[in-house]
Amino acid sequence: MKNFVFKLESLLKYRRHRRDLCRQLLADVFADDRRLLENRAALEQQRAGQIGEIRALHAPGRIDIDRTAARRYFAGHVQTDMLFIDRDRAIVGEQLSRCQQALMQADREVKVLEKLRDKQHADFRYGQNRDEGRELDEMWMATHLTEESRR
Repeated sequence: MKNFVFKLESLLKYRRHRRDLCRQLLADVFADDRRLLENRAALEQQRAGQIGEIRALHAPGRIDIDRTAARRYFAGHVQTDMLFIDRDRAIVGEQLSRCQQALMQADREVKVLEKLRDKQHADFRYGQNRDEGRELDEMWMATHLTEESRR
């Protein structure tokens, strides 16, 4: 009995590998986005801390202009860093979209080949079963004819 051999198995392996690479890239981009979110949250906390210190410095009594100016300057830099992170997140969002589209396309290409392989395998099994049935019929006929010729 012959074994089924899918002629496009190497192409299927290649497309699966490409799909796995797309998945890995998508995971990496998600990790980048998560890192940017964490960095932005840390900057928001720093900015809130600076603003809190500015408010504390404006308490009734003596106002320390130098310390207040330094806090405002630092808060401004933190705000700028947050804007850069927002810009980077927009870029990462585009990368996520492209990676998801590439992954969906790669997955479709794999599924097409897998369906083709499954169909060819089913056709192969059907042909094998048909041939085996024919051989059994021929053996039965040969045995039956031999018995009848002996009578």
